[in-house]
Amino acid sequence: MSPGRHITPATGHPETGGDFARRYCLRYGCQAGAFENHLLRRGLPAPVRPFAWLIWAFDPNFFQADMLLIAELRYATSFSQARDILNAVSLPPGPGDRPRPRLKIRMSAARLQAIARTLYRDGEG
Repeated sequence: MSPGRHITPATGHPETGGDFARRYCLRYGCQAGAFENHLLRRGLPAPVRPFAWLIWAFDPNFFQADMLLIAELRYATSFSQARDILNAVSLPPGPGDRPRPRLKIRMSAARLQAIARTLYRDGEG
């Protein structure tokens, strides 16, 4: 998640392949190093976005589940693959989950699926 990191082409960095992160950064004009934070903000409900940094400042692990989801989506090579990833995590929260689901302070799977549909609009996957 560090903005200055460099990954070689062999690892599937967003600038080298046809993956979700590369398509996302091209579509929304973000730098590859800012992909995770950019998608996190876009995936949160609009009323939560202005306060996300404050929540993060008080509890850096609050959005950990969202960041893990973004890490999985990063290399999706088709809409169907992205949809499968989103469907796999769209399960009810466990008993130890924070109040994220009840307060809707988490990324929306429907919003992420809409973004994926836009990225793979050409019918690929």
